[in-house]
Amino acid sequence: MEEYAKSVFQMYDEETRTVTLRCENSLMKSIVDRFGAQVRTAITDDQHFTAEVEVSVSPTFFGWVVGFSGRINITAPEDIKKRYMDTLRLILEKARK
Repeated sequence: MEEYAKSVFQMYDEETRTVTLRCENSLMKSIVDRFGAQVRTAITDDQHFTAEVEVSVSPTFFGWVVGFSGRINITAPEDIKKRYMDTLRLILEKARK
């Protein structure tokens, strides 16, 4: 099951990249469930940790991040963070129409 969960974001024909996520501490179980027990994490502050994850950078991955309503943020690399923010802007623009 763990292998399946880790592969969900890697089954698309998008580029695979290492992405850093800033997450609320309450989401550690969600990160481990999605990326496995070997995921690299580090404490950021009293309320947050970072996780370095390997993903296929795709709308599916961005949708997964959005599903946490701001409790997970992409912090690096900068080009992936920008693509995510552009995706969010596009969604907002279309929602306003």
